[in-house]
Amino acid sequence: MQPRRNYLWCSSDKYLRLSPVSWDQVCKAKTFGGLGLHDISDWNKAMTTKYVWDVAHRGDNRWVRWIHGHYLKNISWWHITHARLIAVGA
Repeated sequence: MQPRRNYLWCSSDKYLRLSPVSWDQVCKAKTFGGLGLHDISDWNKAMTTKYVWDVAHRGDNRWVRWIHGHYLKNISWWHITHARLIAVGA
C-alpha cells in the first residue's frame, strides 16, 4: 500500500516528480475512472454550509444549543456581526 500511495501522492524522495494523476481525476466517481474520493475543498464548503444552516434554523443538537447559548445569546444568526463574534471570543 505504501509504495502505491507514494507513487500517487509523490510523498517519497524516490518519487520526486509531478503527480501522474490530477486531483480532478482522483475525485471522479469510480464508474467514471476516478478513485471516488471527495474533493476536500467542496466537502469543507458543504459542511460549513450545513452548520450555518443548523445554527440559523436552530437545529436540535447539542452543538447548536451551545453556540446559541455561548455566542449568540438570543441574537438571530442573520443579525450577528463579525465585531460581535470577536467581542465574545469566537
